[in-house]
Amino acid sequence: MNETIQLQSYGHAPAKAAGELKEGDITIWNFGVKSEVSAIIRETEKCVWVAFHGKCVPVIRKFLKTRLVAVA
Repeated sequence: MNETIQLQSYGHAPAKAAGELKEGDITIWNFGVKSEVSAIIRETEKCVWVAFHGKCVPVIRKFLKTRLVAVA
């Protein structure tokens, strides 16, 4: 995992493709907000639906499997 992405008000963070996320991974978002992957809801050939929980209410997000997501 040599890839990084730039997060707003946080800086560069290590990243991996959304298709490689698994339960228990900690993700980092803009301003340093962290969420934990609670479940992979659904997968298709190109997309993945991921459930997160963190400081706010649980959220389900849809990503292309190639999208980079910052991880802790």
